[in-house]
Amino acid sequence: MNGKNVWIRIRGIYATALTNLFLKAGFKITQPTPPIISRFNLQEVSINPPNATIKDGDDRKRLIIIGDPEVVDEILQLMKKIFFENIIIKKYKPELYASFLGIVKEVLETGSLINIGVCDGFLPGVFNYKKGETILVHVKKPSFNNQVVLGYGFVVNGKYLRLMEQGRISISKHIRNPQRVKDLLNLSRLLLGNSKWGIRWRSSAKLASLNDLVEEYEKLREKAANLKEKAGKLQAKAPLQLTKGEKLVELILPLQTKTILDDYRNEVLPTAIGHHYIKSINTDVEQALEVCEFLIANNLDRTKISNELSKYILNKLLFVKKPIKVIHETTEGSRIIIHGVLEKQDGETLYIKRSFKPGGKYDGLNLPKEEGDYGITIIKIGSPLTCHLYYGKNNDLKGVYVNLNTPVELADKNTIWYIDLKVDVVANLKEKTVKILDRDQLENLFKNGVISRKHLELTLKTAENVSRFLESLAEISVSQIIQLINQTPCFTNITR
Repeated sequence: MNGKNVWIRIRGIYATALTNLFLKAGFKITQPTPPIISRFNLQEVSINPPNATIKDGDDRKRLIIIGDPEVVDEILQLMKKIFFENIIIKKYKPELYASFLGIVKEVLETGSLINIGVCDGFLPGVFNYKKGETILVHVKKPSFNNQVVLGYGFVVNGKYLRLMEQGRISISKHIRNPQRVKDLLNLSRLLLGNSKWGIRWRSSAKLASLNDLVEEYEKLREKAANLKEKAGKLQAKAPLQLTKGEKLVELILPLQTKTILDDYRNEVLPTAIGHHYIKSINTDVEQALEVCEFLIANNLDRTKISNELSKYILNKLLFVKKPIKVIHETTEGSRIIIHGVLEKQDGETLYIKRSFKPGGKYDGLNLPKEEGDYGITIIKIGSPLTCHLYYGKNNDLKGVYVNLNTPVELADKNTIWYIDLKVDVVANLKEKTVKILDRDQLENLFKNGVISRKHLELTLKTAENVSRFLESLAEISVSQIIQLINQTPCFTNITR
C-alpha cells in the first residue's frame, strides 16, 4: 500500500499543517472540516471512510493515530522522516478490536487471565471458566506498558460499523445529529431482531447512505458466521488470532517537532513560529497569537514578531514568588508532579525553590533527607536538562541531580512539562563521585521502538558531556550549572 491509495482523516490543532504534509506526500484527505476545505481550496470533497484517523491527544502535546495497521505503519515512516526522528512513539498492542481464540490461564475473583498468544489479557467479570478452556475474546483496551483488557466474544470490523458478539447497540459520540441517531437506532433494531449480536456505529456512518450501511451489515454478518464456524474447528490451535483489528499509536511531539509543523502551516497561512506550541498550552493566549499572525500576514518580519510573542508568553504565564509545578511525565504515561515556588526568572531560565521533609534518601544520591534541607531546581525553556541542587540547612550543597528529558515546555500558568528520557547524571559531593544512572533504561526505549537510534545517541552523548563537566569542577555552584545548561545544545527559543 502507498499514500496514493490511502484516505486520511485529520482533526485537531495540527490539522492544517498535517493536511499540507500528507497532501505533499501523496495521501488523500477525507471528511475534511470546512476550514480545511477553504484553506486548501479543495474542489472535490471526499466523504469516504478513512483508512486511518489522526487527532490530538487530550493535552494537545501528542497525536493519536488509529486505523489499518499497514496504513498506520506507513504514516509512522513518513513522520520519522519529517521530524528527523525526534518524536516519541508509543505503539499500543494488540490491535484494538482484534479477535482471538484464547485459553483461560487463571480464574480470579474479578475476572480471568486469558492467553491470546501475543500476550495475556484480563477479561473482567465472573464466569464459570476452567483453567485451560478455550474462549472467544476481543481486545477492548490495548496497552503500551500495562495490562490488556479483553471483552467476551469476537468482533468483526467494517468501515461504518462493528458487529459484536454479545454486544449492544451503541453510536459514536461524533454522530450528533438527533435524526441520524434515531435512524441508526431504528436500523439497528431492524437488522438485529432478537439476535444476541450488537452493533457499534462508527463516526463514518453519519455520512453514509442507509443502503451502504445495510450492505456492510450483511457482509459482516456472513463473515461472522463463517468465523464462528471456523473457530469451532480451531480449538486445538489456540491461542490464535481470528480477525484483524486497528493499530493504535501515540506520537508525543517535543518542542522542535511542533516548530517543524509551524513551517508546514506557514506554507498555507501566515503562521508564527511557536504557533502549535502556544496552541498546546492550556491557558488561553490565542488572542495574542492571532494578532501576531495578522501582523505577519501584513508583511512584518516573521522571526521578529515570533520572538516578541515568545517574550509575551513568558510574561503572561510565569509569576515569580508564586507556586509552580513541574510535570515529569514518563514514557509509560505516569506523571510525577514536582512542587515548588518560582523564586526567580531570568528570561527563559527559571529558579524553583523546593522544601523537603526529613526522612528517606534523595534518589540516585543515597544521601539522607535531613531537617532544614531544601532544593533549587533550575530549568530553561527548551533545554533537555532539568537540574536539581540539594542543600543542607547551612546552605551547604549536598548533591546535584541532572535529569535528561525532552525540551522543557510551558503547559499552563506556572506549569512546566517534559517527557523523562530515563537517564540521569548525579554528583554526590560527600563521596565526590559523578555517575550516569539508568543508561540501560534509555537503551530499552530504543530497543522497544519508543525513540530512534539518533535520539538515543544524542541523549547518551549529552549525558556523557554533563558527566565530564561535573567531574571537571573543583566545586559546584549555581553559576556553573547555568553554564552547563547554556552550553548544552538545546531548543532554547521557540523561534529557532
